[in-house]
Amino acid sequence: MTDIFWCIEAQGCQLLFLPSYVPIIALSEKSGLYVQDNVVLAVGFEPVVVFHHDVLRIFPPSSVVPIE
Repeated sequence: MTDIFWCIEAQGCQLLFLPSYVPIIALSEKSGLYVQDNVVLAVGFEPVVVFHHDVLRIFPPSSVVPIE
């Protein structure tokens, strides 16, 4: 299961949500996700940030976001 929440500043979210044993996807006002057939694609003008197991991963627009 993945939690999705609204985040304006990724650095602030990092302080609040790490460590996380459930993947958390942080989206800014200028980013989003496109989901089709188990494929998640980062869309928009800013990157998508994923927090999971003490790891912060950043996915630029038009990249595939792996969801475990």
